[in-house]
Formats: sequence, C-alpha cells, structure tokens
Amino acid sequence: MRADNRRKWEKRREQLEERATFLESFLRATSVTPRTTEGATVAPGRLVGLTFDGSAAVEEYEITSQSPVAEEGQALSPFTPLAAALLWREASLLVEYEDSSGKRRTARIRHVRD
Repeated sequence: MRADNRRKWEKRREQLEERATFLESFLRATSVTPRTTEGATVAPGRLVGLTFDGSAAVEEYEITSQSPVAEEGQALSPFTPLAAALLWREASLLVEYEDSSGKRRTARIRHVRD
C-alpha cells in the first residue's frame, strides 16, 4: 500500500513539475504589454462615477456581464444604452443616451477607477 501511495505522489509531483516548466517557458515567451485601457478610460470591470442631467450627486456603476459587482457600485450591463454610450470614453466627457422610456438623457463621466 505504501509503495502505491509513493508512486502516486511521485507521479503527481512529476506532473506538477512538468506543468510549472511549461508555464515558466510560456511566461518567458510572452511579451509584457501595458494595459490596453490606461488612465481614465471606461472599460468593462471599471467603476465609473456619473452625474446625470446637471445633478451634483455622483452615482457609481460598474459595467460588467460576468464578474460580481464591487460593493461600491451598481451593475450596468454592457448591452444597455447607457453602457454603450460610456464604453471607451474618457473621464470628464459628456455622453448622451436614450433611456428605457425613449427620452434623451445626458451623463457626465466624473471619474473612472479600477
């Protein structure tokens, strides 16, 4: 019984070493690139602070479809008109979108953070 366990763990250790070697070589082969959305660009997964129609109150949203929403913000599907208007825009811009009732609305991007 002990010999079987020893062989099993040796085989497992070899598999893990092989996997580690593969991952190390893979990481060495890939180049390091900066984030595709540096700075204050709205992208999925980021928290976006918005003010609506001239209001001073800032509301935070996270544009997300799969990951859980951070406690600070509200979920915003990327398929909504507001999210579509916000995506790939930068902080301080004013965006226009059509709400669910068909009314044209404006929102100012106050801040974007990870």
